[in-house]
Amino acid sequence: MMFKNILKIKTINKSTGKRSCSYLGKRKIPSSNEARQSFIEYFVQNHGHQFYRSSSVRPDQNDPSLLFVNAGMNQFKPIFLEQSLDQYSSFQNLRRAVNSQKCIRAGGKHCDLDAVGRDYVHHTFFEMLGNWSFNDYYKSEACSMAWDLLTNVYRIDPQRLFVTVFGGDEKIRAESDLETYNIWREIGLNKNRIIFLNDNFWEMSDVGPCGICTEIYYLLEDMDLESSTEKLLKNSVEIWNIVFIQNFRDQNKVLHPLRKKFVDTGMGFERILSILQNVPNNYATDLFVPYFENISKTCKWPEYSHKLNDGKDIAYRIIADHCRMATVSIADGMFPNDRGSGYIVRRIIRRAIDSLKTLDKIKPLSSSLNESKIFSMLIDITVDILSPAFPEISQQCSTIHRVIDEEIRLYSTSILRDNLFNKYSRLLNIDLSEKFNINESNVLDKLLEIEKNLQKILSEMQDNLQIVENQLNQSARTLKIIEELIALNLANKFGLISEKITKKLSIVKFRLEEVEKELEKKSKELLRLLEIRDNAYDNGRRKNFTILSMETGKREKFLGLNYDYLSKIALDNYGHQPLALILQENSETILLQTSVPTSHTDRLNAKIWCDSSLEKLKEFYSFQIEPRSSKRLHKLCKYQIDHKSKDELIDSLSKILFTIAQKHFDFEK
Repeated sequence: MMFKNILKIKTINKSTGKRSCSYLGKRKIPSSNEARQSFIEYFVQNHGHQFYRSSSVRPDQNDPSLLFVNAGMNQFKPIFLEQSLDQYSSFQNLRRAVNSQKCIRAGGKHCDLDAVGRDYVHHTFFEMLGNWSFNDYYKSEACSMAWDLLTNVYRIDPQRLFVTVFGGDEKIRAESDLETYNIWREIGLNKNRIIFLNDNFWEMSDVGPCGICTEIYYLLEDMDLESSTEKLLKNSVEIWNIVFIQNFRDQNKVLHPLRKKFVDTGMGFERILSILQNVPNNYATDLFVPYFENISKTCKWPEYSHKLNDGKDIAYRIIADHCRMATVSIADGMFPNDRGSGYIVRRIIRRAIDSLKTLDKIKPLSSSLNESKIFSMLIDITVDILSPAFPEISQQCSTIHRVIDEEIRLYSTSILRDNLFNKYSRLLNIDLSEKFNINESNVLDKLLEIEKNLQKILSEMQDNLQIVENQLNQSARTLKIIEELIALNLANKFGLISEKITKKLSIVKFRLEEVEKELEKKSKELLRLLEIRDNAYDNGRRKNFTILSMETGKREKFLGLNYDYLSKIALDNYGHQPLALILQENSETILLQTSVPTSHTDRLNAKIWCDSSLEKLKEFYSFQIEPRSSKRLHKLCKYQIDHKSKDELIDSLSKILFTIAQKHFDFEK
C-alpha cells in the first residue's frame, strides 16, 4: 500500500514539551498494518527485494552470543560471516531482502528493560523494519531508496530530516566517509544537514564483520539551516540506520576489506509509526492505545494521560510493553523458567503483574475481576494487533493463555508471605541490629562467601553438570535474597544500602553471570546431541507433542555423568508439551523417558501413550522392560529396553510413538 497523499505531522519537543507541526498536506492516517505493509511493498515491488519472513525471537542454537534475537540481521549472520550456506538453502541465491523482524532487548549487551515505562522510546519487544543487500547494491542505492521511501512514499517533509555520516577514527585508521557525504549531496541535502560523527561505526562483535554507517534523523521542531550540530541532535530522533558492512576486524583490531560488501539497514517501526500517525510518541500509536483504553474501561481505573513521570502512566506503559514481549516469546517457544532467557521472560511477566498491582492500589478491582482475566484480555489484544504480520502468534494463542495463567498462579503463591524482612534475614542466617556496621559486615561476609564459591565452580567445572547447576542455583538464590533484602523500604533503617555492599554486589552478580554463561554453553553442547524425531510441525501448525532421541553417531561423545542432566534440560526446553525422550544409556540398554505437563492431565496420560507404543513394538521385537522410578516429576515414567539392534529399535519406537500420539493428541487450531 503506497501513501499518495501528504501527511500533516505533529510532534513534541523533548526539552520543552510543546507541540510543533510540520504541514505536509492532508491524508488518511495509516494504521500500523498499513505502514508496515507499505514499507515491505516498496522494496518488493519497486526494487526487487524478496520478502523474508521474520525469524523467531529464539536465537539459532549455534549462536551462543544471544539470549534473544535483537536485530533484523541476526538470521542473516551466516551470509555476513561468509559461512557455508549448505544448511541454509534459502540464503544461497538471496541478493536483496526486506522484512519486519521481531526483536527483544531485555538481556545481555542490549538491555532496555529498566528504561521501559520511564520514557516514551524504549521497549523490551519491538519491530525492526529492514532491507538488506548481499553483495548487490551498495551506498548510493541504499541511501536513495531510504530517502525516496521517507519523502515520496511516507511523505515526510524533507526539511524535517537530516543525516549523519562517519567522521573518521584515527584509532582504527579509518578515514571520513566522503563518498556517502557526496551521495547525500547529490540526493539534494544541504551541506548543513549532513553531520560527520566519529561513532558512526557498527560492529557485530569485537572480531568479525563491521563497517561505517549513515543515519537519518527526524527533527522534532522546525530549525533553520544554520542550526548547530548540538542543537540538531538534541531536538531530533534517529529513525533509520544504514550500515555498510565492508570490513573485517581481526583480533589485533586491524580492519581488512571484505571480499563481498553488504548493506544492513534498520528502522524502528514503533518510532516511525509515531511520526506517520501524527502522535507525540511510540506509546500513542495504535500499537499501544488499545491496551490503555481496554484496561481503563474494564477495570474502571483512571485513563492513561500520556505523562512521563506519572506513576499510573508508567504502570500502563510497562503492562502494555511487557504483555507484547511475553506473548511473542511464548509464541516462539521461549517459556518462563529459572534460567537464561526463560528467567527474563518470567521476570517480565512478574513485572507486568506488579505494575497491575500499582494501578489496583488506586482503585481495587471489582470481585468479578482478577489478574488472570485482565491478562487474558491483554493477550487477546496483542494477538489481534500483531497476528496480521506474525500469524504464528494467533496459532499459539491457547498455549500463551495457558502459560501466562500458570505464571500468575505461581507468582501469587510466592508473594503471599508476611514478615518479609525477618524472613530474608533468617534465610541468610544474620541478625538485624541497630548497629549499621554489624549489618553491613554480615552482608559483605555473605557476598564474599558467594564470590569464593562461584570462583571455585568456574575453575573446577565438573563433568557432572547437575552438581554444578545445584551449586550455582544455591549461590543465585542466596544472591537474590540479598538483593531483595536491600531493595526493601526498611533497608535504610538497618544500614544495608552502602557503597561497599553495592560495589561487592555488582562484582558478585558479574561473577554469577560468568558462571551461568559457562554452564549454559555446556548445556547447549549437550542439547546438540539430541535430534527431533518428528518435525514438531505439520502443515505449518505446531503439534502438541515432541519426540526426541540421541543423535546417531554422537553417543561416543556423551558424558555418562551428565545422563540425568541431559534429561532435565531436554524437559526444560521441550517439556511444555507431551515429550518422549529416547536415550541410549550404554551399549546394552535404551531408556525411554516421558512427561506430560500438569496442564495436559486431561489429555492422554503419558504412561498410556508409551505403554501402548511398547506393546506395539513387542509385535516386532523381543525385549525386556524394566520400570524405573523418577524423582523429577510425578508424571514421569522410565523404561529400560534390551535389544541388539539399537538404531533399528530407536527408529521403530519413534515411528510408533509418533503414530499413536497423532491419534490421541489434538493439534492447535
